[in-house]
Amino acid sequence: SIVLVGFSMGGHQTLKCLGERDRTIPSQVSAAVAVSVPCDMEGAAEVLSLPSRAPYMAYFLRTLRRKVEEKHSRFPDRIDIDGLDRIRTFSEFDDRYTAPLHGFDSARHYWRESGCLRFLEHIDVPFLLINASDDPFLSPDCYPNRIAEANAAMTLEMPPWGGHVGFVTPGQDLYLSSGTERVLRAAANQRKGPFLRKGLFFYAHPPRQRAFRSCCRKSCRGIHSAP
Repeated sequence: SIVLVGFSMGGHQTLKCLGERDRTIPSQVSAAVAVSVPCDMEGAAEVLSLPSRAPYMAYFLRTLRRKVEEKHSRFPDRIDIDGLDRIRTFSEFDDRYTAPLHGFDSARHYWRESGCLRFLEHIDVPFLLINASDDPFLSPDCYPNRIAEANAAMTLEMPPWGGHVGFVTPGQDLYLSSGTERVLRAAANQRKGPFLRKGLFFYAHPPRQRAFRSCCRKSCRGIHSAP
């Protein structure tokens, strides 16, 4: 059996793939775990455009500029880099590059059509979504409580601390490494039904919001709080 695991945009792509109605999921896929997922791409882009998130945005844009420049070197007639250094937000970048190159009318059209949020209700493979409440990248709609309550295949965990793919417990193994390993063992043994309650994770079925206990409270203090 296969358990899919994705982090951040990798988790986003994993969940979108599982929820697409015209896609056949191989029977070997028994479960999935997605961590720090910007389910609402439009909302997350707006959060990251805030002045308080400027260091994150600057980092992302540096990597994106390098990728565009590399593509320009290979396809100079198709990729125009004039004004690339003046782009300051995901909205500007996706309007200029991502949306038109992939057949979308605008950045918002791309975000709304490609965001995994609207696909979550269609996923029937048991999956766990872990989004920390203090993740500085996520908007309120990245915590889809109502969808989790309605979809029996979905377990949503929103620990109070953890940031964006953080979850570090000082002096111990990486929190997600040990916790996800237990999830994988449990999920691999059951094709349908709720996840098991074990170790650091507290699973519920039907899904509901739960706070992690003291092991989480001691980790990742000082991470920027999401609005």
